[in-house]
Parts: sequence; C-alpha cells; structure tokens
Amino acid sequence: MPAALLSAAVIGGLIASGVVVAADRRTESSELRRLAAAVGPHRVMRARLTGGFAYAPCDTAVPNDSLVVGLVCRTAPLREWPQYPQLSKLAGTMRAARASSESDASRGHAAASWNVVWGNLDEAIDQLRAAARVEPSNANIQSDLAAALLARAGHFQDPRSILQAHTSAARAVAIDSMLPEARFNQALVLEWLQLRRDALVAWSSYLKLDGRSPWADEARAHQRSLRVSPRATCAWAPSSSLRLATTFERSRFANPTRSILLR
Repeated sequence: MPAALLSAAVIGGLIASGVVVAADRRTESSELRRLAAAVGPHRVMRARLTGGFAYAPCDTAVPNDSLVVGLVCRTAPLREWPQYPQLSKLAGTMRAARASSESDASRGHAAASWNVVWGNLDEAIDQLRAAARVEPSNANIQSDLAAALLARAGHFQDPRSILQAHTSAARAVAIDSMLPEARFNQALVLEWLQLRRDALVAWSSYLKLDGRSPWADEARAHQRSLRVSPRATCAWAPSSSLRLATTFERSRFANPTRSILLR
C-alpha cells in the first residue's frame, strides 16, 4: 500500500457527517462559465480552476533565488490581453450581481475566480473561504481554494500556503472524487511536497477521469518526471520542499487513528 494516509480531522468530520454530494455540484455557475470563456487561451497558474477554463501551456521560468517555483505561469499583464475589455465588462456585471446577494456562494465563488485571474489572491482566498462557509460540501469551491492557495504560494513565496492547499484539495476530493480539477490540484500539491508515491497515485487517479485532453498530457508529463527520479525532484520543485514534506509527514502521522486513506 502506498504511503497515502493523511491527517484529516476536518475531512473526517465531513465524512462522519454523512455528506452525500449530488452530481449537480459539478455544474458550474453561469458567471464562472462566462469568465472562463472570456479568459480564453490564457493561463495564470499551474493549478486548475473549475468552470471550464481552456488549457494553455504554463511557462514557469522564475529567478534562480526563488524558493517556491513552478506554481505561477508567466503571461502578459491582464490589461494587455485582447480579452481585457470583455473581462472588465464582465467584472462590473459580477460586482453588481454580488452586491444584490452577498450571501450567494456561487456569486462569491465566481468573483473569487475573477480575482485569481486578476492576481488579487488574498481577496480571492477570503472570498472562497466565505463561500465555503456557506456551502461546506461544495467540492468546486474547495478545489478552487486549493488552486488560489497554490498561486499565492508562488506569488508571495509562501510555502505554508502549499500545506493549506493540500487540506483544501483533499477536502475537495473527499467531497467529490470525480471532479477532475480537484484531482489535478491534489496531485500537484503532493508532487510539490515530493511525496512521490502519493503523487503518482494521484496523477493516475486524475487520468482515470481525463485521459485524452491536453490537461491529461500534462499529467502524464508529471508522471514521467516523477518516475525518472527516485527522489521525485520534479523540474520545478526545489529541494527545500523536502523540509515541508518532512513537517507534513510528522503532522499527518501524529494521530493515526484520525487518518483516512486518500482515494
């Protein structure tokens, strides 16, 4: 059995509550679909947002002295995108709609995704956490929170955000194991933490859901990188992440009776 246990007090509580997720949890809001269409062939981070965002390659070249690398994609400033006028108009529509319904988790979720695209990551994370409090069993929100935290880790050189992303990604998978974006983000977190066997299992789980898209090709590239090196040092994960992995391993085995298997 691979080393796939994790400390999951919060997830255990979720599972113990008997949460059953309906298929419509994977149905994105119209605001998210419009945002994804407006963004088009642009990618701002390695992780995936829900909502049907198109695939684009991720150029992650960064200065050599960066601690957290590989999680943010280099792209032109948003104001230089051809889609900027459409995105700006959509932002105004979303703000007006959210003001009329502050407690609407779906609108808060869409606004957070827009902030991720724009690079307002702290605001996006606050919005996603607020949406998660309204809809704690929404896997899309948890998965996008993981994505935003991973982007924050790269933008602000904050490794602790990666550990928070792991928790959110694991929650998303526990809620809805058939959500591709959640599987993708979970595998990404595990790979960055250099938990090689867990990451390989997670990428395989993703490929069972999506075996033919460009996202699947990227997942296979991650698998190949992991298999080449027995220490799982992927091209963009620095050796310093081993310290994070060590801390993480200690925490997740601190109370084995409260751990569950990664599915």
